[in-house]
Amino acid sequence: MFKSEPQATKVAPDEEELGSDFIAWLKKNFGWLFAKAQANATLGQSFVYADAPLPEWALLGEYGNGGSKSAGRLEIVWLPTEEGGAIPIGLYRNGRFYAIHPDHLGTPRLITDEANLPVWQWPYSAFGANKPTGILKATQKPKQAWTNEPTLLKATNPALTFNLRYPGQYFDEESNLNYNYFRSYMPAQGRYSQPDPIGLEGGMNRFNYADGNSIVAADPTGLFQYHGNWCGPNWTGGYEKSWDKLTQSEKNTCKPPKDKLDSCCEVHDKEHAQCREQYPCDENMQKRCKENADRRLYRCAKESGQGSFWLQDYMRKSSPAAELSCKRSGVQK
Repeated sequence: MFKSEPQATKVAPDEEELGSDFIAWLKKNFGWLFAKAQANATLGQSFVYADAPLPEWALLGEYGNGGSKSAGRLEIVWLPTEEGGAIPIGLYRNGRFYAIHPDHLGTPRLITDEANLPVWQWPYSAFGANKPTGILKATQKPKQAWTNEPTLLKATNPALTFNLRYPGQYFDEESNLNYNYFRSYMPAQGRYSQPDPIGLEGGMNRFNYADGNSIVAADPTGLFQYHGNWCGPNWTGGYEKSWDKLTQSEKNTCKPPKDKLDSCCEVHDKEHAQCREQYPCDENMQKRCKENADRRLYRCAKESGQGSFWLQDYMRKSSPAAELSCKRSGVQK
């Protein structure tokens, strides 16, 4: 029988067969391949992400592939939201269940065990550069205390490792970056390490995260940010669809605008839908109609005074494409 695929040898290369110089070079550059495993070795981890109806950025499970320091098994329970997103609410780790307490954006802030005792917490910060901690413990007569109080609270190490950060992000200990699906986020600087892959559609600053305001906005895929219930690509009243793709029931249950800027986006979304409906076969007229809607949104966003510069920059000089929906027959000129 012939082997269909070549198999790598499981022993060190023979010096007599390959030559001493070549073997010396191999050992110098690839000696780790033949070294004995360390006591704390691990074979890596595997990750499983979601599919519909959950968003694709939602991490379902994390599994250690073996080794003395394997991470073991971790699975996350997600609650789908009516607008197509998801928030983490539960955690299964090595045979034990935990409750996840997220904030208004879906960022995990607290994890409690079966006895409702905190085992992990991630306090608020400007850009998420702070590390998660465990419970706070009182420290008697602390050294170099900044106050005259005899007792101070000191953060302890968390009882478990949990690497979810802002929505769609996973903390990587080796790089100290947050994996954000399409690119990586640098919490120490509050920006991405790579430019936006969708170009200037996400704003003039291609490294910006959530318009510099991670308290009110999120960017689960590393492509754009949401604001309120209407601002964002295909973000209509809390649904991840355009206005003309919503059913009548969904239109009746759309969330209202949260502020003046959100109201501007609501008008803009409906105007774009009207352009597609009014000019289903006329490419030039539909593009002109959409451009006019974008310019009106630019002026409205500017007047709102809410500092949404990424939205203003894009809408001021956008050139939206036509989305033709008619069926044509015959020869096209």
